[in-house]
Amino acid sequence: MAEKPTHEEINQKEMLTKASLAQWQTTFDAINDAVCLLDMNGKILRCNKAMESLLKKSSEEIIGSTCWELVHGTEQSLQEAEAELRHTIEVVPGIIAKANAHTGYFTHCNPALSSILGFSSEEFLTRPFIEFIHPDDRQSTIIEVEKQLKGSPLAIFENRYICKNGSYKWLEWRATAAGEKGVVYAAATDITEHKKLEDELRLRAAMMDNVAEGVYLIGLDDFLIKWTSEKFTRMFGYDPGEMLGKNVDIVNAPTERTPAETRISIMNVLKETGEWHGEVRNIKRDGTHFWCSANVSLFDHPEYGKVMVSVHADITERKQTEKKLQERMSELETFYRATLGREERVIELKQEVNELLEQLGKNKKYGDYGK
Repeated sequence: MAEKPTHEEINQKEMLTKASLAQWQTTFDAINDAVCLLDMNGKILRCNKAMESLLKKSSEEIIGSTCWELVHGTEQSLQEAEAELRHTIEVVPGIIAKANAHTGYFTHCNPALSSILGFSSEEFLTRPFIEFIHPDDRQSTIIEVEKQLKGSPLAIFENRYICKNGSYKWLEWRATAAGEKGVVYAAATDITEHKKLEDELRLRAAMMDNVAEGVYLIGLDDFLIKWTSEKFTRMFGYDPGEMLGKNVDIVNAPTERTPAETRISIMNVLKETGEWHGEVRNIKRDGTHFWCSANVSLFDHPEYGKVMVSVHADITERKQTEKKLQERMSELETFYRATLGREERVIELKQEVNELLEQLGKNKKYGDYGK
């Protein structure tokens, strides 16, 4: 049977323990960084001087509190925070997913995937994600995944995913760099409607570039040129994109009115009727004046807001032809008037000859005039 330690031995052990603790605390306090010891529930058991300084509290105030209460400023536990995050992920409208870049499978996805693509989570997680991607977009997606495996920062890319009903939807992805185990976190937004709008605008632009007239858009608030068709740019002698951001007055030629006065007169009609039709003298980049027939109307553009749509047709040749015809008409009218005067005088002379013959008792030489 072991002998009980004497009172002196117990005191000596207590002194050694206290000395060790004091030495440990001195070492602990010598650490410049704020450090604390936590139990399994996140409760602080010990802290060093740097922690007291950081929190501006004494060790008595710190010990016994939870780290999230003091450090993060909340009484919420880690478990509660995780539950709240999961709930948030479940209700966001966009797709949030976790994937393994090595295996090529998604390992988690939120309910938004089912509402957007129509597949259940089980269907989505049991097939390689490459199978859901449009064949034309697979190679570009693989390249992005390879970048993530190499530690590339946040990637932003687009691709088409097949829906349960066989149609495709455009998704814009944001993905993190892959971790050591190939884990990638990604979020996707359905941009299908945006893509349709882009395609429609491209189609309209292509149509405008293939019509005889030139078209451009002017901001209603700032009178700056927002967009020009290729034909309009060529018509005015500018390089592609060169007219964008410039004031609309650059297209109006100075005449008896200044370019600004021309614009104001058109705007006054637009405000009253919502449209303007007429002929206007324009000016090219090199200073050449030319005539255009213009039709201007108002339009709510999805990107530029309220704009004026102006369609211009170069009518310079027509105006020149009209001018030549007018000049020729003036010449003919002058000639006609001169000829008409001589003809009237000839008639008068013939009448006088007839009268003289009558006075001489002779027959008239010319027929009767003016009867």
